[in-house]
Amino acid sequence: MSTPSSHSENRQPAASERVIPPVTTHERLVVALVTLLQFAVIMGFTMVMALGPDFATSLGIPLDHLGYIVGSYPLAAAVGTLLWTRHADRFDRRWAVLGFLFGAALCHLIASFATDFETLLAARMLGGLFGGPAAA
Repeated sequence: MSTPSSHSENRQPAASERVIPPVTTHERLVVALVTLLQFAVIMGFTMVMALGPDFATSLGIPLDHLGYIVGSYPLAAAVGTLLWTRHADRFDRRWAVLGFLFGAALCHLIASFATDFETLLAARMLGGLFGGPAAA
């Protein structure tokens, strides 16, 4: 028979007894950077939804085509992420994220100079190809 003292030596500490190490400055910086990254990618997506009627008026786009412009970004982001996952291990993550962010920013800039439905749609799709892997 075992004694009660032998059980206490092998006992796992309860959740309330566990000591959680303090969060380091580096960890806070990483969380802040990921938050800013997600904010930038999501803002690029949501601004088009909010400005959709203005795009339609200024570029002569039928209102029923706005869904294509809004939906092209997440569709291209999904495709870009799936394509990127096959090659992600070949590159340094920091440089890859910076490259994708630069590409997404450039595509947003190109989209701001769009003159018709086709160029805006192409810029949004290209932006999604960069924005999806950047967010992932």
